[in-house]
This record gives sequence, C-alpha cells and structure tokens, in this order.
Amino acid sequence: DQTIQSKANELYWNNNNDWKKRHCAVTTITQISDHMISESNEVGASITKILQLFSNDKNYRIKYASINAIGQLSNDHFELLSDKFTQQILMSLKSALSLDNDIKIQTHSCAALINFVPPLEQQQ
Repeated sequence: DQTIQSKANELYWNNNNDWKKRHCAVTTITQISDHMISESNEVGASITKILQLFSNDKNYRIKYASINAIGQLSNDHFELLSDKFTQQILMSLKSALSLDNDIKIQTHSCAALINFVPPLEQQQ
C-alpha cells in the first residue's frame, strides 16, 4: 500500500511530463483502492488527497481518470470521504464542471456528484 501511495505522490509532485505514467498511477489507485481503504482510513485519506490533486491535472485523461476514481470511492466508501473531505470533493467536482473542460470530464463529474451528494443529504 505504501509503495503505491509513494509512487503516485512521486509522479504527481515531480511534475512528471509523461501523462501515461500519471494515468497509470490514478488507474492503479482506482483498481486497488477498495482493498487498500478497508485496511486503513489513513490510506484512504492519502488516496483521496492524491486523487484531488490529479483532478486538477492539465491532461484531460488524468482529470477523467481521477474523477472516475472519486466517483467510485464516493459510491464504495462514502463514509470516509464525507467525514474528512466533503468540501474538497465538492470543489474538485464543481471545478470539473467548468465549460473549459472536455464534455466527458463534465459528464463524469456529474456522475460522481450523483454518487456523492444523495448520501450526503441523508446524513444531514
């Protein structure tokens, strides 16, 4: 778990110019996040922060993949996200709705919001 987290952090913070490597990091996190988060909420928090950073990437493929991951985590691990990251998640998804973004990113952000908002409303 720590290896994947550190590699994803490295790919983001080193401003890696190869979008394929950044995309691989996000996709890997998406695929294994369910198992990683069930073991540790700290890992879940770290993953969420990484995905938020990637959701602001210049490359539309990276944005799309990170928003997909946020939507999946919202569906699978809402309690973790809502406890610690409500405002950050909402801001990331709102930003993705910008008309400056590709239509695929906008629609995927809408889908992620659909996964995130109804349980949030039920909590209140």
